[in-house]
Amino acid sequence: MSSIWKYKYFVDVIESKSFTKAGNMNYVSQTAISQNISSLQLQRAEGGGETAGEGL
Repeated sequence: MSSIWKYKYFVDVIESKSFTKAGNMNYVSQTAISQNISSLQLQRAEGGGETAGEGL
């Protein structure tokens, strides 16, 4: 899955203050939202991240 979706899910969780509502907004399960947020946390902990133009 593209990282852009992970960031969108993250923003939607913050704005809605709910993993379930964020899932409903994006037509995915709450579990999928949780997994994507967890993936972002791991990516951050490992010092990973995309640079401009990466993956294009």
